[in-house]
Amino acid sequence: MKTKKDYELLSIVLGLKISTDLKLNSLADILQSPRAIYGIGQKKQEKIYALKEILERLLKADKNERIIINKPNDIAKILIPRYRYATQENFIIVLLNTKNEIISINDISTGSLNSSIAEPREVFREVLKYPTSSVILAHNHPSGNPNPSVEDIKITKKLVNAGKILGIDVLDHIIIGDNEFRSLKQDRIID
Repeated sequence: MKTKKDYELLSIVLGLKISTDLKLNSLADILQSPRAIYGIGQKKQEKIYALKEILERLLKADKNERIIINKPNDIAKILIPRYRYATQENFIIVLLNTKNEIISINDISTGSLNSSIAEPREVFREVLKYPTSSVILAHNHPSGNPNPSVEDIKITKKLVNAGKILGIDVLDHIIIGDNEFRSLKQDRIID
């Protein structure tokens, strides 16, 4: 695709033809002076100002603020406050990049009081939406007891194998209880 000029990109976003004879030379000029665009109304001006604000926020965003996961306790500190008092089981995936920085934390399913549904196709459908290098699986036990059940171990091994096929490492499975957790990696249930 041919590289487009700033005013052409803005024309696409706004759905408005922007004249090339404007004295606006750059996207910054256009974002600063949307009233200079012939035929632009109040709503389109507001869109331009919103676009400008979004761009400024993106530029200010500090990528160094990403959280790095080095050990099970790192992710447990994040997940325990969120899921400790949940009354239903929630199956969660933590998506990591190649530096073990959190890309996203996503709820995959919500089960009943004592069961959660986590099928590989549901888990990895979500994983493949992101540039994910590895994942950490997690779920809560509303009973407060973080000990893994036979079903927890079974689904974990199934997901580890599915991850291997897709080239995505499953680093751990964290089970959250009442202000405590278990790591299936630390317990040597998974490699």
